[in-house]
Amino acid sequence: KIMLPRYQDSGRAIGYAHVEFADEASLNKALKMTGKEMGGRYLVIQPSKGKSKTAVYWKKTPEGCRTIFVKGLPYDISEEEVGNLFAHCGAINSIRFVNNSVTRQFKGFCYVEFANSLSLKKAIEMNGKEFRGRNLIVDYDEGQPKKGYKYKVDELSKYNKLSLIHICRCRRYAVCRSRWSPYH
Repeated sequence: KIMLPRYQDSGRAIGYAHVEFADEASLNKALKMTGKEMGGRYLVIQPSKGKSKTAVYWKKTPEGCRTIFVKGLPYDISEEEVGNLFAHCGAINSIRFVNNSVTRQFKGFCYVEFANSLSLKKAIEMNGKEFRGRNLIVDYDEGQPKKGYKYKVDELSKYNKLSLIHICRCRRYAVCRSRWSPYH
């Protein structure tokens, strides 16, 4: 089995591969190829370190923090799926997906804001868990959204509608004049 990671925007190979061999003899034969040239590049072949099955989280919860950063999400996931994934942790105020500013494609990470900070402990326990074949990385987010952040107005969901109304009240973004705002 060969897994060849590719760039999301161009589809070109990133420059490394994960190869799963049928037997140990094949693995040893491949390891001997380290340092040989292939396509104008020198090969570096080494055994995999493996995936961590258990994630130990030792950070102290930041005071007043209600938002987590979630990385390692599939590129075709929806806000609804992320909401359902973390629904057992507590009430969710908003979910912010991060998209490429040029291609508008999802980058594979998001921020989930909970109604209270007690929900964070349950959410942090999801760190290292596998979801749709990918290991999730869940961490506290201590910062605020960048001032240039805009919600995707054409894709409102139950998780970003409240935040859009908040943005409209503060009149800081171009989104404020959206047709969904009850304040304009």
